[in-house]
Amino acid sequence: VKALLSTDYDVERSFYFDIDEINGVEYGFKGKCRTDYLHKDKPIMLDVKTTKNAAPDNSGFIRDYNNYKYPLQAAWYSDMINRYFDYKVEEVYILAVENEYPFFAQIYRVSEDDIEYGRSMYLYAMDQLKLAEEIGFYGYELQAGVNNGSIANNGVIDLRIPPHWQTSYL
Repeated sequence: VKALLSTDYDVERSFYFDIDEINGVEYGFKGKCRTDYLHKDKPIMLDVKTTKNAAPDNSGFIRDYNNYKYPLQAAWYSDMINRYFDYKVEEVYILAVENEYPFFAQIYRVSEDDIEYGRSMYLYAMDQLKLAEEIGFYGYELQAGVNNGSIANNGVIDLRIPPHWQTSYL
């Protein structure tokens, strides 16, 4: 940890940008990211995450890494910084720090496979946002791929307790 942090970094730098097109798809979105540590001379980005368990096993940090979609963030940050700014990010590291005593810490490198996976997640999310803007609807239905007429009803979905959940009070 000390070796990575003891060099020349931009700390908590915010980046704002306009996303024109990616892979031939026009988006026209505004984007942002805020890195924890971005090395000034080497192609390294370091993100700090707190966790209950920094251990490298299935009950440890890998669970947070997956649940909080850290590969998406790593891909988004590195791709957008490389695309729009005078930096080159080739390696992304995560410093997982336990938020309870004894505060163990572990450094992880995000693999190229996970960067690709994260990229597919953010591209899917951007496509969903573009579709939502085109049809003027941002609800759950769009994400779930369900259409039972509520889009035509201004996005309002009627709730009805399923019969198998109902208890008779009569």
